[in-house]
Amino acid sequence: MDLLTRMRQIVGDDFATQDDAVLEVYTRDFTDVDGRCPAVVTWPASTNEVAAIVRTCAAHGTSVHPVAGGMNNWGLHLPKVDDTVVIDVSRMDAIVEVNERDAYAVVEAGVTVAALEQALAAVGYWTGYPRAPSSRARIVANALIEGWGHVPLRMGNQAGLVNSLEVVLPTGEVARVGSAALTGSWHSRHSMPDLVGLFLGWHGSTGIVTKMGIQISPRPAVEDLIVVDIDGPYTADSSRLVERLWSLEILDDIEVIVSDEGAFLPGIGTWPSSSQQVRIKLSAPTAAILDGYRSAVSDVFAEHLGSSAQVRQLTPADVAEALKTPPRDSWDRDGWYGPSWGHADAYAYLPLGAVADTCRAYRKVCAEHRQLSSLILNCIGGSRTVKVAHWSEFDLADEADTARGRAFLHAVVSLFISHGGTLWKAPPWVKREQYVGADPGFVSLLERVKGALDPSGTSAPGNLGYW
Repeated sequence: MDLLTRMRQIVGDDFATQDDAVLEVYTRDFTDVDGRCPAVVTWPASTNEVAAIVRTCAAHGTSVHPVAGGMNNWGLHLPKVDDTVVIDVSRMDAIVEVNERDAYAVVEAGVTVAALEQALAAVGYWTGYPRAPSSRARIVANALIEGWGHVPLRMGNQAGLVNSLEVVLPTGEVARVGSAALTGSWHSRHSMPDLVGLFLGWHGSTGIVTKMGIQISPRPAVEDLIVVDIDGPYTADSSRLVERLWSLEILDDIEVIVSDEGAFLPGIGTWPSSSQQVRIKLSAPTAAILDGYRSAVSDVFAEHLGSSAQVRQLTPADVAEALKTPPRDSWDRDGWYGPSWGHADAYAYLPLGAVADTCRAYRKVCAEHRQLSSLILNCIGGSRTVKVAHWSEFDLADEADTARGRAFLHAVVSLFISHGGTLWKAPPWVKREQYVGADPGFVSLLERVKGALDPSGTSAPGNLGYW
């Protein structure tokens, strides 16, 4: 029996294909990373179907590769080896439970950001929503890749919101981790051996998550946005301002845009000036409390900047658009960007104390490569960790332009690593560079965990990029 027939026996004739036009969709993204053409694409409708696909593939030595929204870049959702079976979980789109009393939701892996936002808004709740096209991006995938949401200072890294998981292991066995493994509730990952971490940041190489319990909270009654422009580059004094604002412990987000006039910024477009822009999101249960928060923020700016603080006067419409959740669905490749648009982006988590030196060195790299500075900083709740995002454009149809973009990216990545950054959502060759100087014991643990959970090496091979 051939592979396609075996897959159709599991998911039905309409939900497994070898059509060339469909297979091609799973070989490319916005970047210059090309995936291998899969042997079959499947669309299972349940955990049991995912498990049956994985068991069948493991028995025949066939690799599997999970895909959710297909919105990631640098090849994360692209097969890395030939003859892979793609498991597209987009049909698994049930919101299993919204538990307001215990403040969690249980969602299948195919639930979109927009669908969860609508369900939570109906009961006055929210969670961290990825800054991605809400009708296509999947809430589970963003948590699994350790992304950040729209209010990262309030809610922290998305992975920290995960309570419990249901996972199909590379052997085809189904397991639950977190409180869902011990009780009927998906409310926590304490206190027990924390096996949730075996599947966060592993990009499918230790198993395929089919359900997730995620933290939710009541949405504040009132919200606001404060935008301040500051002349000059980001310096140690800028970090001191961020630290002062952070210390208020009342903010949802501190975002600093550090870009040159004319630079491209995703979801924003062409940046109009070369000044720093600090964007503060804040919220409260009442208008009176929010007024107090605004006053505290204004005092910090006044004390730190004096009369040089350039506070923007925003209209209610401006504020409403900026605070919209999920973020606006404006990242359409063929409409907003263009059919051959590509990007060479780099992200890192850095300690606040390293950000000023990183920005200074980044400006030097931009000058050397004759590129515009295009940097966005976001403060992540918990320890004082800052997400640093670099973006640059290139034309995928132009080999020379693509090569220039890749060289620029390599210089930026090396800079982030040398300044103590941990890379996020990077191309495989970049991940390998990060781990050249890693603790040998850490690398050994990675290898042993992967080997124990995936002894046949068939679960998303190559997706970690480490080996």
